[in-house]
Amino acid sequence: MTMTIRARIALTIASLAALLCICVGFGLWSLNTINASAKDVSLNSLPAINALGLSDLYLGRARLVLDRYALSPDAPGAATLPARAAQFMATSDQWYDKYDLILREPDEDALAKALVEARKNFRQVLDAFSQAIARGNSAEIDHFVTEDVPNAYNRVSNAFDALRNFQLTDAARQDADNDRQFETMRLWALLVVPAGIAAAIAAWIFLRKAIMNPLAEALRQFDHISSGDLTGEIKVRGTDEMGQLLAGVVAMRLRLAETVGVVRASSDAIASASNQIAMGNTDLSSRTEQQAASLQETAASMEQLTSRVEQNAVSAEQASKLVETANEVAREGGAIVGQVISTMTGIEQSSRRIAEIVGMIEAISSQTNILALNAAVEAARAGEEGRGFAVVASEVRSLSQRASAAAAEIKTLIEASATRVQEGAHQVAKAGGTMDHLGVAIQHVADLMTEIALASQDQSRGIAHVNIAVSQMDQVTQQNAALVEQAAAAAGSLHDQAKQLTAAVAVFKIA
Repeated sequence: MTMTIRARIALTIASLAALLCICVGFGLWSLNTINASAKDVSLNSLPAINALGLSDLYLGRARLVLDRYALSPDAPGAATLPARAAQFMATSDQWYDKYDLILREPDEDALAKALVEARKNFRQVLDAFSQAIARGNSAEIDHFVTEDVPNAYNRVSNAFDALRNFQLTDAARQDADNDRQFETMRLWALLVVPAGIAAAIAAWIFLRKAIMNPLAEALRQFDHISSGDLTGEIKVRGTDEMGQLLAGVVAMRLRLAETVGVVRASSDAIASASNQIAMGNTDLSSRTEQQAASLQETAASMEQLTSRVEQNAVSAEQASKLVETANEVAREGGAIVGQVISTMTGIEQSSRRIAEIVGMIEAISSQTNILALNAAVEAARAGEEGRGFAVVASEVRSLSQRASAAAAEIKTLIEASATRVQEGAHQVAKAGGTMDHLGVAIQHVADLMTEIALASQDQSRGIAHVNIAVSQMDQVTQQNAALVEQAAAAAGSLHDQAKQLTAAVAVFKIA
């Protein structure tokens, strides 16, 4: 079962805390023991030794006072010595009472009872010695001084010594116990400190194996990833937090490798597509510029065609007016022929020749009609040059001369051939019918010329509209050419950015 990092840290801290608690507990126990021993010495042994020593001292002073009283009972102030001895005895009792208040062990209590008996005996001996001094019995005083008092004092002194020795022995025992406790505590400290160091080292190795090594592996992988190397392999050991971290790093590396692969493929595709778009836009820009130039030429041609159509319309209107004039002339000629018919009854001989001349005039009129038509067609073709009209003018001029010559001949013939009037009248009648037909034809031609003029005007307006449309197409084509240039520039910029993206992604190694 794999332990988690939290559990390992908790176990390590708990182990170190337990070791610390053991050390602190042992130290506190040792300090408590030493403190109890020190308190026992300060509160029991030393006060007991002090009380016993003072009690013994005041007993010795009481003996000395009585010994002095026994040696010089008549000396000045000797009468107060028994009282002083009694006071010393009372002080000795007070100090012994202080000792008696101190707690004692059973062994010490037995020695204390022996001291009580010895003190009681010593008090009795001192009381008897004081009475003997008061009675002045020298033999009895000598007996107390040499035997009873020394014996009683030695007994009580030995009892005091026994208690003091007991206290000193107990203090020495406690001191030895404290020394042993100190040595034990020092030994434990010498053992626990290396154990603590060993535990700390073990905890460091334990945590390093659990945390530092996987963390170092993760940092090493992060260094590889930051340098663009996505091919590193990570061995995930364990399922604790660091194992989960390494598993996350592995997943991140795989996802990043997939993402970089997709971005690299996309950047290559974008670079290729942007290059194709740039090339296509460049080609399209060139063709659009050519189309714009063609449209400009077309617009110029349409302007020329419009001007020519307008000129043709003007020429058609002028021809229509000329035809109308000819129609009016033909009508007037018909009226004149009618008058000639009414006036040429007497000149029958010249009528034949007049008929021929009229036939010639009819031919001239027919040619004039044809020339007029040719002039219209030539005017429609030639436009502003007007070469057709020059030819028509020349032919009309020639026909006019011939008509003039024919008229002179007719005059001569009329003067010479009066006998031919009847025949001329007959021919004039025919010429009147022909002139009527000629008027109808000229009227039809006038109608046709009017229709041609209207059609030319409509054509001129249509060509003007086409010219406007071509101009608009030229503007739109120029705008499209500008847009195509912008698109080509944008495609070039996109191609450069795609190259930069490809170069940036090429840093990563995914395989």
